[in-house]
Amino acid sequence: MDDITTEKPQIFLLHFAGGSCYSFQFLLPYLEPFFAVQVVELPGRGKRAQEPFLKNKEKAVDDLYRQVSKLRNKKNFLIYGHSLGAVLGLRLSKKMEDAGDFPSS
Repeated sequence: MDDITTEKPQIFLLHFAGGSCYSFQFLLPYLEPFFAVQVVELPGRGKRAQEPFLKNKEKAVDDLYRQVSKLRNKKNFLIYGHSLGAVLGLRLSKKMEDAGDFPSS
């Protein structure tokens, strides 16, 4: 994964309900030439498997928001979510917009 200080726009990948950060491995070679790729994941999955699952969408969005906020490099960014990740990504985008940090259009 690229250093978060890169000049490339960032793309944050949000996995599907049964997925993890590893779900997007096959896409990385296609995305990394153009984006600073950041794959975030929910508790109970992948690298966070020892943490308890979240059973509430708002808590999941808050968790993702904390992760994305720490990784943001203030360059343009996109949020891509697959399936449940798309639902959470829409809510995450709204939360970021409310904080004054707008995804690229």
